[in-house]
Amino acid sequence: MGTIHAPTTGASWKTIPSSYLLCEQDRAIPAEAQEAMVDAARELGAIVEIVRLDSGHSPFLSKPKETVEWIRGVAGEKL
Repeated sequence: MGTIHAPTTGASWKTIPSSYLLCEQDRAIPAEAQEAMVDAARELGAIVEIVRLDSGHSPFLSKPKETVEWIRGVAGEKL
């Protein structure tokens, strides 16, 4: 219960470069909305790399191979 009420001391997304897998065919969060979220984070100082995937909202189901390759790549693995 303490973590719910504890004040934050920082936001790692503001200081650690991030990657975002933008799902082009997402019907829950359209690509334009995803881009707006990334842009808002960037305006607050975030460094975000966007990778686009022709996928719906759940790329781990529809494009598992591509999703795994993306995760492994952003984790630093040379594929």
